[in-house]
Amino acid sequence: MRVGGMTIFYREAGAGEPILLLHGVPTSSYLWRRLLPRLAGVGRAVAPDHYGFGRSDKPADADYSVPGYVRYLEEFTAALSLDRLHLIVHDFGGPFGLAFAITHPERVRSLVILNTIFYSDYEWHPVAKIWRTPGEGEQLMAGWTRERFGRGMLKWLARPESLTAADMDAYYEPIADPAMRAAILKLYRNTTPSEHPDWEERLRRLAVPALIIWGRRDPFLSAEWAERFHRDLKGSALAILDDAGHFVQEDQPDEVARLIEAFYARRSR
Repeated sequence: MRVGGMTIFYREAGAGEPILLLHGVPTSSYLWRRLLPRLAGVGRAVAPDHYGFGRSDKPADADYSVPGYVRYLEEFTAALSLDRLHLIVHDFGGPFGLAFAITHPERVRSLVILNTIFYSDYEWHPVAKIWRTPGEGEQLMAGWTRERFGRGMLKWLARPESLTAADMDAYYEPIADPAMRAAILKLYRNTTPSEHPDWEERLRRLAVPALIIWGRRDPFLSAEWAERFHRDLKGSALAILDDAGHFVQEDQPDEVARLIEAFYARRSR
């Protein structure tokens, strides 16, 4: 569909209350392929490829910043009539979705947070620091062959056998496009967590049911961040999965689906 003059690809399954699933870097809506069929029994699950990613347009002059992606989510959800929605976020989808939620709290029914960031004192991991450095980031991206990308993805998993060669091809195909690589660099260079100290206080005031699911073996984001979300979101539920890494929905797809289904079932009682 067309959003803000750009073609946005998305996956959809089911009917009922809308559920919006937001991927991060360096993934796409493919990340949610195992969860969508399970959520189809709960509501209308929609997972877009953000602009700059996956099969969506990647214009060089787009606004690759968190506020820019909030505006895109406003238009995308309006175009699909996703009014009061359940939000599921992962990685950079967290800043996009949670910034949307604190901007439009009346439009969010619940939150599911998986291995993400939203705090002003977060410090970038080593790869992100390279991406944020002009010249060094471009050099790293230029060397991102299928083999090197695959080795990196496997390091972020606790169970690397969970990804097949076909899965890795599906993840790598869009990032082989220089336009997606450029989009990632722009996004990281346009995002400085310390510039938004107000976000966490506004998140604490977001009085909606919340579930935090975290892979303990995430090399970038320790479980301490999950516990912080849990403290700040009063009444939230917390599930830390020992045998999962950063891509918790790849390492433990059935358990992630079960936890979310149970969370929505409790909500509806």
